[in-house]
Amino acid sequence: MRGRSQAMLATVSLATFSLLFMPLGILSAASIGLVTLMHGILEGLILLLMASLGCAVLAWVSLNEPILALAFMLEYWLPVWILSVVLRVNKDLGKTFQMAGFLATVGIILFYWVVGNPSDWWLQLLTTKVLPSLGETGRVLLSQEENLQLVAGFMTEMVAAMLTLTLLMAVLVARWWQSVLVCPEGFAKDFSALNMGYKLAVLMPVLLAITVLAEGLPAMMASDILVVLSVLFGFQGFSLLQGSMNSYNLSFRWRVFVYSILFFIPQMLVLIVSVGILDAWFNVKKRLGQ
Repeated sequence: MRGRSQAMLATVSLATFSLLFMPLGILSAASIGLVTLMHGILEGLILLLMASLGCAVLAWVSLNEPILALAFMLEYWLPVWILSVVLRVNKDLGKTFQMAGFLATVGIILFYWVVGNPSDWWLQLLTTKVLPSLGETGRVLLSQEENLQLVAGFMTEMVAAMLTLTLLMAVLVARWWQSVLVCPEGFAKDFSALNMGYKLAVLMPVLLAITVLAEGLPAMMASDILVVLSVLFGFQGFSLLQGSMNSYNLSFRWRVFVYSILFFIPQMLVLIVSVGILDAWFNVKKRLGQ
């Protein structure tokens, strides 16, 4: 990206095509992150505003819905810019991930404050907006009231976790791009040093206890925050796993085999999160000499 106009064009184009292929939204947000990391906080903010204006004009002309640009900015571009600022200032992925967890937690608390009971809000949204638009499939699902209530109860944590995952992926892609352009080994070094910190690790069993022992909204909120923080520790677990494979010089085939197990056996992700928490508690990476 040699200038603001090229960066804005790339960001808006990727955001537009993400309506057809969602992962492109990650690349769109990563573009803002890259400019922030490479050229400074102000340049990243200028790109954010220019891209938002360009996206608003495009959405207004094509869909007559300029509000879509504001939603995209608030959900993706602005948080990624904030996280990129934290990464640029601290040069620490761990602190950047902590900020992501903080933003997600604040978002969950505000959501509870605005809607009251999230389960009821999601249930109403599903029954009045989402499922009726699905035709016959939607009518079948609408008849399964118990399943709908169950899904509504998990919607907040699923959406929050997916959004947090998307933002972190965008920041990691931006850091990887920067590494390719400036220091090829920088990204691997930063990711291998990823650590959420002891205090955040201690918070996990506390949230789990509240989820199990409490009732009503406090238990629901604790569960939502617990799932979001699990995403952070999942990355730390992957960081430890990747560092261990590097230490033992595992071949490409073995790496594919390991990650295939994780992909096809979702329960293994719980183990990865647990490993990440243990690493934050006991600094396993240091003990293994990573």
